[in-house]
Amino acid sequence: MSNELFMELFEYFDLYSLYLTFYSLNSRFNSIICHCQVHVNLNQINQLYFTSFIGQFIYSNIDKGRIRSLQSSIPHQIAVLVNDIVN
Repeated sequence: MSNELFMELFEYFDLYSLYLTFYSLNSRFNSIICHCQVHVNLNQINQLYFTSFIGQFIYSNIDKGRIRSLQSSIPHQIAVLVNDIVN
């Protein structure tokens, strides 16, 4: 399958699901995930892993301009992420 097809398919998943399912399978998937438009649903992230996922994965691997949507039921989570994206 072409990278473009994977990128289109991956747009239907939230970033955390992509990370858990496909990231680290191989370098091709890692690259596709890091370069596709993503939806970030912070509600999906286990609170124990929230800080490490945001700090170690999103900040270091995802171009902030590729985040298409951001969802959370906890306002503090969005404030933390948006503050770091803007600054």
